[in-house]
Amino acid sequence: MIGYLCAYLRYYHPYEFITSYLNNANGEEDVKNGNELATLYCIKIVPPRFGLSKDKYLLNTEEKVIAKGISSVKYMNADVANELFDLAEAGKPDSFMDLLISLNEKTHLDTRQRDILVKIDYFSEYGNTKELLRMVELFSFFKNGTMKKIAKEKIPANLVPIVSQYASGTNKDGSPSKSYTFTDLQGLLRHLESMVREMHIEDFDLKSKMQTQLENLGYIDLTTGKKEDRRKLLIMDAFPLRSKKTNEIWAYALQVRSIGTGKTNRWTVRAGVYDRKPVRKFDIIYVSANGWGEERGYLYLYNYDYVI
Repeated sequence: MIGYLCAYLRYYHPYEFITSYLNNANGEEDVKNGNELATLYCIKIVPPRFGLSKDKYLLNTEEKVIAKGISSVKYMNADVANELFDLAEAGKPDSFMDLLISLNEKTHLDTRQRDILVKIDYFSEYGNTKELLRMVELFSFFKNGTMKKIAKEKIPANLVPIVSQYASGTNKDGSPSKSYTFTDLQGLLRHLESMVREMHIEDFDLKSKMQTQLENLGYIDLTTGKKEDRRKLLIMDAFPLRSKKTNEIWAYALQVRSIGTGKTNRWTVRAGVYDRKPVRKFDIIYVSANGWGEERGYLYLYNYDYVI
């Protein structure tokens, strides 16, 4: 009966079935099988994202995706994960600085947890990681949006003209004061956000993102959504294929994930090609349009270049 019911649910309700399967996974093998089943059904599993993720895997029926949970992220917990989801459901702030204020006022998210979520692209809809970290730095400088006044000597020279627009720098008698008293700190933070965006700061490279994900997630899940990254393949696993007659290695099987689309596949590389360009787990390679082909229903790599 259990087998029949699972088959029925898997066929008629694949999104809900796979979500439940992943949430009840008993080890990495189950997670791997769940991801392979999602690929079979062309169901997209996305990394933890603000507004999509709770503590566990969650199905978003509008976008037709399954979002990974964040309770397993370093230093995170289920309560905070669900608070973040509820905050997004109530209405996402338009600016990142407004979001940072809401995070302080309406959730129990601490600064360490917040910074990790920024680093793993949880808030990617508000900008790239480097941009957001710069905004967080400015937000922290002004006591997380709670600062009432600041000594003029403590303000970096390049920020003085901006701060003076949102604060009073005079005493009651009109004489210059030693401090600025803020009259519109939220307006200042929004101005600083615009300033950072106008700098067009480039994001971290793929290698840095991989290291950050391994440190805080325990796995690598890079998906850029960019067309130019579709042929960049992350090596998830590599193992030799041996001849049954001679036991010699004739090829290698590569489990790969497209950096651009997030889709996973298995590719075969003949031993001669592999020996000239060996790859290891977590390497990233680039495959040109004529660098692959299909033989007897299997995907083969004939040529590729190293990215990382």
